[in-house]
Amino acid sequence: MNNDELRTWRDLKTAERQAQQQRLRLAEAKKQLTLAQQQAKTKARHPDAAKYRLGADDVHHGFVYEDAEARAWLRDIPLVHYMTLLESMGAREDEPVAKVELAAVRTHYDTFTRLGQQLMLAREIERYEERHRSFLAWVAENPSRQTWRAHTPKLRQLYLIERTAAALEIDHPVGLNCGEAYDWLAKHGANVRLRLAQSQKGTTTQQHDADTAVDLFGDEEDDG
Repeated sequence: MNNDELRTWRDLKTAERQAQQQRLRLAEAKKQLTLAQQQAKTKARHPDAAKYRLGADDVHHGFVYEDAEARAWLRDIPLVHYMTLLESMGAREDEPVAKVELAAVRTHYDTFTRLGQQLMLAREIERYEERHRSFLAWVAENPSRQTWRAHTPKLRQLYLIERTAAALEIDHPVGLNCGEAYDWLAKHGANVRLRLAQSQKGTTTQQHDADTAVDLFGDEEDDG
């Protein structure tokens, strides 16, 4: 092989190595792109992703962390009451809805917050009871799949046991497996925190809420 042939051979080998390196870099780039797309889809499917994305707009318009309950109640009321309330704020027709909502929350902050706390509590109770019903249905439908009872208790169970024991002012059990933790919670009426909070509202609070609604929206029966 003469010098020209040797040089050509070397150039060819160099080109082949460069092409191989380029193929490897391209394959890695495609791998990273696929991974990023999968992660993006996973995040988009996660319930928290929607919460963060929707909440960002509220923050943009001036809402703060402490407004959460008040804003939740405002957006849960019937449309007729919502319109009455916003009209009472004396807003211009060209004002953004979010700005008027913020003004309403600031004006009626204490009342909206208290009503919102009750709303959030009711939602939490509903979610908890739905999860419990779903679990009981699964146990009933799968009598042969009871190995879960021997597992280590879930962090959620341990947390709920701690809060239940504190609420009832009793000793905190230790050394329970998953099934024993479930039995203990069922025996002590968990979720006690939610039930106590609900019972403490009482009819007095319900009547006060009714009076508050009349103050905010007027007596519709008298209007008729």
